[in-house]
Amino acid sequence: MFREDHADVQGQVFTEEEFDKLQNNELATDIDGGTHLLDKRIIGQYNCRHMAAPFLIGINERSFTPEQLDEINARNEKGIVFDGKQMSIYEATQCQRALESEMRRTREELNMLKELRGADPRLERDYQQCRKKMLGLQMGYAKLGNALKPVSIREKWDRASVPRGSFSNSIAGQSYNKTDLMKSALQLREGGEHTQLGRAFQKHNKAINTSRDNTFVGRNTANPEANTKMGLEYLQKMFNNRATTYEPDPKKVMQLTGGIEITGVIRVRLPSGEGAMWSIDGKHFIGLLSKY
Repeated sequence: MFREDHADVQGQVFTEEEFDKLQNNELATDIDGGTHLLDKRIIGQYNCRHMAAPFLIGINERSFTPEQLDEINARNEKGIVFDGKQMSIYEATQCQRALESEMRRTREELNMLKELRGADPRLERDYQQCRKKMLGLQMGYAKLGNALKPVSIREKWDRASVPRGSFSNSIAGQSYNKTDLMKSALQLREGGEHTQLGRAFQKHNKAINTSRDNTFVGRNTANPEANTKMGLEYLQKMFNNRATTYEPDPKKVMQLTGGIEITGVIRVRLPSGEGAMWSIDGKHFIGLLSKY
């Protein structure tokens, strides 16, 4: 089902000259004499779900008859009632897409917390809350799917799945896994109160809150658990960004706390430069990185 502002032109045939007018938000005439004017959103952009294809007049057959187009538009306008709200079919499918995106994010967070709660029992509560949220999303998605009567709810549901191995990145022959990197960041510092990540977040957040750099957004606190949680949210945001880069520096020599000397680091950065750094084998979390 397509967005309403393009319903008038779907299935219509234009000459190249008239189609160019249509794409330039000018009044265009199809080969049957109908006139059309788009309101800013042109064909093929901004997720409109329309595609323009070559059409040989007198040779090609149209995909839809005028009667079929009328039926599609009427069905879209009739729509459905979901949770007491009247919505068009297009609006309902957009709601589905939003639920699928939220389910993907929540499933990824759930998988992460499932792995990490063993390393830090304090994350058990977050895991249970996330699990409850996921169940609510699944129920809402199934209910909406029943209202729309899709061909296969399961097929759409699977689109919202995130393979557990999708977090791995292979750089310069070294394989990195998001969960493993987070586990190393959750190792306790000497004294056993602060995690490496929590202390790094507290230190950087305190330092940058006195400047114009707002890289590590969060409330500065002396609570170790709160700092660790905010640090995890920051790392998750970084790992979930498709533009995040993995930059190995195999010759970098560093002296870590406890007298550990390492050779080689891996910097994981967002496009703006902020990120985190580990030993090149991923076993030692070194700290957070500020913007370029």
